[in-house]
Amino acid sequence: MGVGESLEPFDKNPSKSISMNGRQLYRNDYLELGKIMNWRRVLSNFYEGEFVWQGKRWKTVEHAFQAEKFRPVSQSTYESFSLDSGSALSMASGADARKQRKRILLNDEELASWDTRKQDIMKSIWEAKFTQVDQAREVLRRTCPAQLWHRAPRMREEHWDGLEAVRHKLICGDSQD
Repeated sequence: MGVGESLEPFDKNPSKSISMNGRQLYRNDYLELGKIMNWRRVLSNFYEGEFVWQGKRWKTVEHAFQAEKFRPVSQSTYESFSLDSGSALSMASGADARKQRKRILLNDEELASWDTRKQDIMKSIWEAKFTQVDQAREVLRRTCPAQLWHRAPRMREEHWDGLEAVRHKLICGDSQD
């Protein structure tokens, strides 16, 4: 893939073909990726593929991420997101887990702490998912060497370089920090 080319793995339309800037990509690097049904959904934080992170089982990345936000202020709320709790929330969808993001309102100090930690936390959760969930690992591997961008309605565009770093670590066995 040339400089500046990117994939949009988080597009809402899971059957959308692989394209860059509106052009269809035919590069051999992505032919196998295009054969994987709903590959964009597999990369999503809402994808359901059980994994273990910090000694607990999680249904989605979103469950683990939202739970971690609450761990310093409410252990019981944190645990309710984990499959180990057996709670309805732990078995709900990733979208339902995301809706719980304001279940407890954090004060200014707690929010500031969360803001400094959340990127590293997400990267750590991604590492767990993509090393333990076979299909997710294969899909992520097949996105190489493209840049990964998250584009969603009413949200700012984000370059997910943290996920690219996880991909690099999985493929090369080292960190790209």
